[in-house]
Amino acid sequence: MRKPILLFLVIMLAFPCLVSAEIDTDLRFKFGSATGADEIEFENAIGHDSNSSGTNAQVEVILSRHQDSLFRFIMGIGLFHRHHSGEIQDLSIPIKVDYSVNGMSIAPGVRLRINDALNFEVKFEAGLGDAGQVTLNSPGVNWNATKRSSYNSISLIVGGYYLFKSPSIRVGVEVGMQEFEGNFEIWSNSGSWSSGSVSGEGGTANIVCGFQF
Repeated sequence: MRKPILLFLVIMLAFPCLVSAEIDTDLRFKFGSATGADEIEFENAIGHDSNSSGTNAQVEVILSRHQDSLFRFIMGIGLFHRHHSGEIQDLSIPIKVDYSVNGMSIAPGVRLRINDALNFEVKFEAGLGDAGQVTLNSPGVNWNATKRSSYNSISLIVGGYYLFKSPSIRVGVEVGMQEFEGNFEIWSNSGSWSSGSVSGEGGTANIVCGFQF
């Protein structure tokens, strides 16, 4: 129940960012890491990872209330492509897991405006997808077919950004903590589809480049 409640709170926190007649807009491109796949669960078996990693590519629009103050409410809406990978070693056979997903994100937060060029942001991001695909590889094993299923993530992100005035290009670095759960279905030897999941939590880091309008 914890993740659905957190997703609901993220959406509720987004509404204060919308009630402004004058809006500043950023278009940003983000490239970097996502948290790795720490655990896989399917067919009554649970395996834990010893070497996990992840990648993230994301395009995001940041809306902020236009006001000359130290703090501003912001909201980000974006699209992402992520990979969460890991190597499970504590089951009867080792499994290399790769979970890939396309999804959308919503990220309300607060911007600290040091001056016209230098800004810091704290955002609470929720990610949702409905077509996560898992790939399983083991030496000498042909795994049964898998089907796509739902995905969700929660991230706390802190970023620092610098705005070049002419042209209005913003560059920055973001670090954070992320937790995700990616579901899938796998064809079982009993002749039916069974549910499985990949999950993980850990740190992330992304490079940001974009434009302010």
